[in-house]
Amino acid sequence: MIPKTTKHNVRQFYQTKGCYGHVLQTMNSFIILEIICFLYQVSLTVGEAKGHRSLGSWGEWSAWSKCSVTCGYGTSSRHKEWRQPDKKDKFPFYDIIECWSAVECPVHGRWSIWQEWTVCPVMCNGGVQRRERHCNEPGPKFGGNKCYGAKWEGKECGMQKCPVIPANFTMASCDHTSFICDSRRHCVPGGQRCDGILQCHDGSDERKCFSYVFRWNGVQSSGDVLMGNAQLLTFSLAMVFVVISQPT
Repeated sequence: MIPKTTKHNVRQFYQTKGCYGHVLQTMNSFIILEIICFLYQVSLTVGEAKGHRSLGSWGEWSAWSKCSVTCGYGTSSRHKEWRQPDKKDKFPFYDIIECWSAVECPVHGRWSIWQEWTVCPVMCNGGVQRRERHCNEPGPKFGGNKCYGAKWEGKECGMQKCPVIPANFTMASCDHTSFICDSRRHCVPGGQRCDGILQCHDGSDERKCFSYVFRWNGVQSSGDVLMGNAQLLTFSLAMVFVVISQPT
């Protein structure tokens, strides 16, 4: 009897007393093995016809095993054995195919990477920066576990003490050269704007400044970093233009 194969290109293992094979990955190599085994079987039949002792024969195929998984893709197998007279040794041949369960496997949720910290909402007297992450890489599906842990976290920022409005200060003391603080309750000399030292009681004289972006590390207000980056980009482009415009 010639060992049978399936139409599936699957891993096969074959071992007999006189015919041995390792893991076969392609149907072509398996066909070659079948030819060799066929010739071997013919030689046995001829030997038996001449009165030589039988070296054995194949048993029947076993039933297909259950699929190795309860969800998704797995394998199913069957086997038969080469049995020799008067010997206890058995040499199995395995036939393995892919199987699939219609039940979707649970997909457990995983966190995304942390987003960048938000800008600090204040320049002084303390605020909180936040950053978030999301349970979407992947999100839980088919009964999978949700992500465990905090969705967001915070840290203190802008902890410098705010200046106080000077006693007896009135807005009448401000002129066209003064910087009016965002609260409209205080002004400071225009020369003190963006000098790296808080003067306004709400810290607005250092907001949207290069000195703020680069000196006040971790003390950022909404929109300020974008403004600083835009100014830096404009300066860089201007320098490139100057270099290109110079005569060679």
